[in-house]
Amino acid sequence: MSTKKVSAGAAEASLRGRPSRREAWFGRVLERRGPAATNTGLFVVWRAYQGRVDAMQRYFDYRPHYLGFSFSRRVLRPLEYVAKAVLTWLQLRRTRPAVVWLQMPPTFKLYLLAAYKHRHRDVKLVADCHNILLESPWINTPGLRSLLSSSADVVLFHNSVVYGRALEAGFPPDRTMILETRPATLYEDEEVDDITYPRPWALLPASFKEDEPIDAVLDAAKSLAHVTFIITGDPRKARRTLESLPGNVVLEGWVDARRFKSLLAQADVVLGLTRLEGVLVSVASEAVGFGRAMVLSDTRLLREVYGDAAVYTHPTASALSEGVANALSQRAELERRSRLLRGQRLERWKGQAEEIACRLV
Repeated sequence: MSTKKVSAGAAEASLRGRPSRREAWFGRVLERRGPAATNTGLFVVWRAYQGRVDAMQRYFDYRPHYLGFSFSRRVLRPLEYVAKAVLTWLQLRRTRPAVVWLQMPPTFKLYLLAAYKHRHRDVKLVADCHNILLESPWINTPGLRSLLSSSADVVLFHNSVVYGRALEAGFPPDRTMILETRPATLYEDEEVDDITYPRPWALLPASFKEDEPIDAVLDAAKSLAHVTFIITGDPRKARRTLESLPGNVVLEGWVDARRFKSLLAQADVVLGLTRLEGVLVSVASEAVGFGRAMVLSDTRLLREVYGDAAVYTHPTASALSEGVANALSQRAELERRSRLLRGQRLERWKGQAEEIACRLV
């Protein structure tokens, strides 16, 4: 497989799905620990990868601490959290970071980090809160608001809509702030692989959660036989849906960072789909970073954030088919708008990030 350079104007992307549970997860932990460090930041993420974390790393100078293993049986979830808590505590003691970032939910790790900060009062704590934190069961976590008020130096939400909901829900107004997801640019020293699927092709990074209209996408693919649909993510979550696939649909499965960046950098169209209002599909930010044409779900929030840089659609086969066809016909103009939006969002993000950085000194 050949390689080629992509300019720094392209954007960084995230992994989709997760590694096999059969992996030796203790081995993964050891691999990710790296050398001991002092006086640097640490971002605690209890999943295999997070594009948002990757995109902000060079600016805030932290090291991600990923714990991607998971137990297949829900009844074992408490044991999984205990194991991750122990490994996180060991990593904190080993690296002694000056700033600790934690992705929430799950909220269990907030208790852990509050205890750590009680022992190391000079440590700065940043809670990076995803939208789902404001939903049950996470919003009902005992002591959530009081712990954030007493322990967190900064509480982040990712857009103005969710920020407003957080303030209404009683989150501390003196430290609750907005930090959007940075359009992650590909750096000068990064390369991507040539992708040889038949063109044109549409990329759908999927988590296979219930809000994603996977069935409608597959039905849309049947009516667009000339378009290759590439789906990334862990297909084990959707075995029933994916038992029978149209010939123009490719399941990439779980892919590493380089592979995903290669797919995203060369996609003709990128799909970001959800049935839910208030969800900022992460791939949309990544697609903007790469200057790609997008087809997004027609929600108020996505229209507010991405404006005329996307074609908007509904979660039905006919609407998706029409949306992809329209995006392909307008591809050059949509890519131009996407690049323009990238510049605007980067400037806005820098302003937000600078304000937050001042609080962490």
